[in-house]
Amino acid sequence: MKKPLYIINTGNAMLSPLKAIYPDQISSIEVIKNKAAIQLHGEKAKDGVVIITIKEQDLDKVLKKLKEDHMIE
Repeated sequence: MKKPLYIINTGNAMLSPLKAIYPDQISSIEVIKNKAAIQLHGEKAKDGVVIITIKEQDLDKVLKKLKEDHMIE
C-alpha cells in the first residue's frame, strides 16, 4: 500500500490528516507524483505528495487538533 507524504500549509503530517479536517476548512488540495515529488521533497515522497492548504481563519484550530492527535511533526 502506497503512503504519500502529506503536507499541511508547509508542515509535514505523519499520517493522513483528512480525518481531522473538515472539508470547509480546506482552501485547496494539490497532488504531486512521480519524479517531481521526489525532486521537490526527497525520497520520503516516493509515493507522491498531497499538499493541503487550510483556510487562514481555521489554520490554528486545525494544527492544534493535528498535534493533539499526533498526526503532524
